[in-house]
Amino acid sequence: MSRLFRSMLLALLVVGSLGTASAQDLLVSSWLTNEVLRYDASSGAFLGVFVTSGSGMIRPHDTTIGPDRNLYVASSGLNGIIRHDGTTGALIDTFVPNGSGGLSSPVGVRFGPDGHLYVSSQANDRVLKYDGTSGAFVSEFIFDDPATVGVDETGGIQRPEGFAVGRDGDLYLAAGDSDAVFRYDGETGAFRDIFVGSGSGGLDDPNGLTFGRDGHLYVASFGTQEVLRYHGATGAFLGAFVTAGSGGLNNPHDAVFGPDGHLYVTSYSSDEILRYDGSSGAFLNAFVTAGSGGLDGPISLLFRPATRLDLFGPSPGTPGASSTLTVRSATSGQTVFFLLGFGQARFKVPSCVGLFMELALPLILGSSVADGNGVATLSANVPGLASDQRLWFQTVELASCRVSNVVPFTFPDTGGSASVVIDPGGTLKSSSTFNSGSFQITNTSSNGLKITDVELDLSTSILPDLVYDPFGQAGDTVGKNFTVDFDPGVGLTSNGFSLPHDLGFDRLDLTFNDFDSGEPLFFSVDTDPTTIQGSSAPGPNESGSISGLELIRARLRISFSDGSFRVAETYRRSGSVTGSEIVVQAGMPAAPSIEMLGLVAPAQTNQASQTVRVQAPIGSTVKLVQLEGGLFTHNLPGGGFDVDPFEANSAVAVTEQSASVGTSGQVDLVVTLTRADSDSGYNHFCAVVQDTSGRLGRLSQVLVVQLIP
Repeated sequence: MSRLFRSMLLALLVVGSLGTASAQDLLVSSWLTNEVLRYDASSGAFLGVFVTSGSGMIRPHDTTIGPDRNLYVASSGLNGIIRHDGTTGALIDTFVPNGSGGLSSPVGVRFGPDGHLYVSSQANDRVLKYDGTSGAFVSEFIFDDPATVGVDETGGIQRPEGFAVGRDGDLYLAAGDSDAVFRYDGETGAFRDIFVGSGSGGLDDPNGLTFGRDGHLYVASFGTQEVLRYHGATGAFLGAFVTAGSGGLNNPHDAVFGPDGHLYVTSYSSDEILRYDGSSGAFLNAFVTAGSGGLDGPISLLFRPATRLDLFGPSPGTPGASSTLTVRSATSGQTVFFLLGFGQARFKVPSCVGLFMELALPLILGSSVADGNGVATLSANVPGLASDQRLWFQTVELASCRVSNVVPFTFPDTGGSASVVIDPGGTLKSSSTFNSGSFQITNTSSNGLKITDVELDLSTSILPDLVYDPFGQAGDTVGKNFTVDFDPGVGLTSNGFSLPHDLGFDRLDLTFNDFDSGEPLFFSVDTDPTTIQGSSAPGPNESGSISGLELIRARLRISFSDGSFRVAETYRRSGSVTGSEIVVQAGMPAAPSIEMLGLVAPAQTNQASQTVRVQAPIGSTVKLVQLEGGLFTHNLPGGGFDVDPFEANSAVAVTEQSASVGTSGQVDLVVTLTRADSDSGYNHFCAVVQDTSGRLGRLSQVLVVQLIP
């Protein structure tokens, strides 16, 4: 965030009267009495029956507050969604008619940022979407397409339960019979992966799930009397946050963090709501005592905010054009501030005690005063840099210390793309980017977009400590500065190096004013490992001859004339032993994760046969490259310059294999570690996902395992 925006934000957040963010009350679905009961959000004291038995619902499950401030209840016994007055609890109507769109045993229910209602239909393994105003069926959001025999687009989910939206904007859905948590694209419903594997950490019949302030996922494990915690980015099991039976916990069905930061859990079989420390998971007390107010079979929890702002938009949401954001339920005559973030991270609003916003690197888009109906709108230009990017929006009304929901939104692609090849040719041992035309950048954009800037960073390469050496100081004593070898008229206006590293540089920076689509630029520059600093060219065992293969995973940032940009890493070039390449474009698959089973890399082993596990979306193709490196520093002072453990400075062999990812969301690849000679044996592994169109994505982390005698 720029200093200007940071100062504006801080100034904004410290003005206004001090207030406290609080909850109005706690609503609990009492499954066996067909009621929704109301309790004091601070003390747990019973306040009365909010929705009475017989008011249009049977077997109430999840509840949510709609944009109209009314209460929506999933009536699993009637296969419909019932709407009740948000103030009195009185029946308004059957908002979603029984069985509409195939709805069968509805469980999870919530309104999306698009204003529509999303419902998990448990009996037929679907999530359905309904019009947020009329309740009319819109579409199947998550479903198995019967036209694709043998392919289950849901990922194979069985008995979906509650769901939550993560900081990445994706939808996380508990699967009771799968004993797992599935992840889906939050905008399209497309299956992404099994985020928490079946039975991970002992997970048995997961029901309610929620993300904590720490960003991790908390899951109520009904069958083991626990609340389990999983890493919010990887899904890895982090331990039992609430241990089995703690405080008398018996069949937990839902778990939510309250306004005080503590975790509240329904104890279904003991008819209680139990409270646990939000940091340690230690039992605090029975917040709602057994049977209070007639509670029988508590199944879901909802802390109703004192009144939350409801944010919708952006519309139409096109980069480079004006888009409109709309807030409802604001205070008439009060100012609402609209903020944008480039991710989600919790930060405190200083002027409002207990109030937090959920944006990372927030920028202020503007403000608007709410009209007599409590509606505030803002029209703002969406910069071109939003192309193919996911951004997050949220609003705050300081006068009442209220914030809105967070709206994630992925902006459409504007057409910027480029092909990048690093391939000097020759043999693996002698190939060098010193050679003419080693680097090739071609503008492959549509819509007339020009390339304006290119950054090529070597610091992320598969081999460490490889740098640009234009002056012959960082590696061997022969250098070559940036040299254009072919230019059809791309308008190169500047070139230079940045990020100094041991007398060399990590990054090359290029700017252009006429780099049109279809045009290529060929250039060359010397790159060397710093470990051979001061040696005669080409270094021991020709280690000063660095090829594109050794620059696999070099990072590119390419900017286009509409303000958009793309970031990617190079991968091994097909059919070449000296090259790497990538097409930098929209919609590139996310990076997979990899691990060496039984070893924590970097590591040494004398066992050549190993297994690399790759985690990636079900049905995708993954490629795994294995590059054996050697450390060649013969006759150099001190055995080489600044040599780190497991460091290699030259590639001596390369292999590659590919595989399809099954329904587990992972695939195990058997690899054979190699050791060409006594200076080698440093096996480097890196993986990438290839989608059905052949497009490669971001690269995984690098694993290094040394084979020793």
